[in-house]
Amino acid sequence: MTPLVGRQPELAYAVRALEDGATLVVAGTGGIGKTRLITAIGDEVGTRGWVVHRAAGTLAAPGLPPAAIAHLIPVKPDPSARQLILVDDAHLLDEASASTLAQLARDEHVALAVSVRSGEFLPEAIAELFDDTESIRIELQALSEREVGQLLALLLGGRTDRATVHTLWETTRGNALFLRELVGDALTRGLITEADDTWVLRGELTIGPSLHDLIAGRLRHLAPDEREVLETIAISEPTPMANFVGVAGARVLGTLTQSGLVEVRPDGQRRAVFLSHPLYGEVVRAAIPAGRAATLRIALADEIEAHGGRRRDDRLRVASLRVAAGSPVAPAALVAAAWEARAAHDPALVERLVTMALRSGPDAEATFLLGAALLDRGRYREAVATWDSLVDQPCPDELRALLATVRAALSVPTGDKGDIEVAPGAETGPAVDEAPVWAWIASARDRITAGRLETVLDEAAAVDIRAEQTGAGVALPMLSVRSCRVFALLAAGRLDSVESVLTSDLESAVTDPRPTIYAHVVEVLGLVALARGDLEAAETHLSDAVATFRISDNGGLRPALLELALVSAMRGDEHTMSALLAEARRAQVTTVEPLVAEIRVRAAFLAGEGSSTAACALLREHVADARAAGPLFELPVLHDLARYGAAESVVARLVELAAAFDGVLASLYRDQAVAITGRDGAALLDVATRFEVLGFSLDAAESVAAAAAALRTAGKSAAASAATERASGLAAACEGARTPLLAFLGRS
Repeated sequence: MTPLVGRQPELAYAVRALEDGATLVVAGTGGIGKTRLITAIGDEVGTRGWVVHRAAGTLAAPGLPPAAIAHLIPVKPDPSARQLILVDDAHLLDEASASTLAQLARDEHVALAVSVRSGEFLPEAIAELFDDTESIRIELQALSEREVGQLLALLLGGRTDRATVHTLWETTRGNALFLRELVGDALTRGLITEADDTWVLRGELTIGPSLHDLIAGRLRHLAPDEREVLETIAISEPTPMANFVGVAGARVLGTLTQSGLVEVRPDGQRRAVFLSHPLYGEVVRAAIPAGRAATLRIALADEIEAHGGRRRDDRLRVASLRVAAGSPVAPAALVAAAWEARAAHDPALVERLVTMALRSGPDAEATFLLGAALLDRGRYREAVATWDSLVDQPCPDELRALLATVRAALSVPTGDKGDIEVAPGAETGPAVDEAPVWAWIASARDRITAGRLETVLDEAAAVDIRAEQTGAGVALPMLSVRSCRVFALLAAGRLDSVESVLTSDLESAVTDPRPTIYAHVVEVLGLVALARGDLEAAETHLSDAVATFRISDNGGLRPALLELALVSAMRGDEHTMSALLAEARRAQVTTVEPLVAEIRVRAAFLAGEGSSTAACALLREHVADARAAGPLFELPVLHDLARYGAAESVVARLVELAAAFDGVLASLYRDQAVAITGRDGAALLDVATRFEVLGFSLDAAESVAAAAAALRTAGKSAAASAATERASGLAAACEGARTPLLAFLGRS
């Protein structure tokens, strides 16, 4: 049996209560872990010398009293040894068994611990026993996301990426039994696979036969009117409370709520009904005949429209219901709903709605939205081809402007087909508000590349607010604005600020239905860790990003592979580095220039091997390309040359760049190169302190190591020894990073 996860506090509390003479009830919903906890309680007290007797309530017991506990009848009170009777699912005990059990447990030398499903009643004899004795009730809660991650580590025998943990936690709601069944089926079907020592979900989770039967069994005893209400909720949740008007509807809803199958909670400004667990919906929907499901959906859509469809998302609900029912929907209604689906961050639904709209003929809005949805889903080439097709059809001016700015902001090429034909007239609502935001994003990208970071940072907050207020409330421009801010901070060397932004973004990224959003966030976390010299954290984050991009690549896989390859190169792992570089060459190429080029990766490996001359030769071949790409790409190449032994050759250019590049990082690169060239130990120690304050531990370690070498050459042995000790401490935090400057530490 898998070790107990997330229940250690309850286990310790339960054992203390039993030792103090209490009677114990462990309660919780089905599959929450009652059986595992009560079993662990018996195992624990057994190790303390108790005699443990186990039994289980069962629906088969009635008619054979006292069938459930017949094997316990020989239990005799024994003052020399404490005894514990454990009964799982005690709410299923027949009355005869319950009466006999209560009689046994009234002896002071016999303790009782039972589990019961929440909402169920204990047999009268057991209930009376608990009333008459000191009793403790432990109500088990669902596993937290962190605890689900721990359980997955045990089930899979290794690390699981954070997005997969979140998906499984959200799908199972922390129900341990559901989690085990879902993971087992996903492994069998190859939906969860291991790559680079990390388990990743590579498809859409569906319920397997075993879990389906388990859930269906819990719904089997519903009355016809209860099942009808449950079906209505399953195909339309969240279902407004208005759908359950009347005494009968309210009564049935109350019964389902009390049984724990549904719950009522706020949905915006109104109250709505939800299934209490997302997996219930899949099982219920699968059992509804297609014709009946269509009838229910059409009736619900008619009802929403009859009440005026006052909420902005009502048109999306109506269109989705009619599409699912196979009912005709006007193309304009489908496109309007698709804008709402885009605002709701559901690219799969956007694609489905506009694909149906396009069956009726060309439509510029639908084509734009289809391209955006494909891009969101990591289908870059299809997105480009879809947007290119707009040149063959009339396109409203506002939409044309939006498309142009989106392509510029995301560096999506415009192809060779020329301008899009403009059809004057009809405005495209959300496009009017969204286009200026994308225009700013395109401008910000250019300024970041050029090193003009402060203007981007000054404007980002205001533009972020404007992005949130766009007509569609679309997440992609909001995310892109924040991405510009993050990369401006990163280029300026403000690592703490980057981490502060990303910490808040990570939670929403994990829950975003577009996996590439999560991948981009953890990729930047990897870059921050790499800048700090924290190679273990960098590898963890970048591996997560790579694993996700492999499933859904919107152009991010190649840069992430190169960044991860750099980590391997810095560790001297040539095999992994070569494999990652080979994969990067095969990966989808977009117009976005990777921050780490392959030549930088190979140079880092050669430098770590002691071949600094060869490393510098490689980098010199790359300088011209890096300069053409912009100062953002040129700076790290020049910095590498300075670190690998060619500082004199790059000092002049670093001085030029530092004068034009905002932030302290470019100035630090310049000062380090100047100090290395002048063999100025004191200046190098000052540079190291400034690097350390910013959190650049590897650069700080290298600067102190270079200072130690310079001080030793100058005959300042004591200062050199102190510098060597300081450099060794900084290098230790960089987990085996190998560089020419750190190599000086081995020669001291």
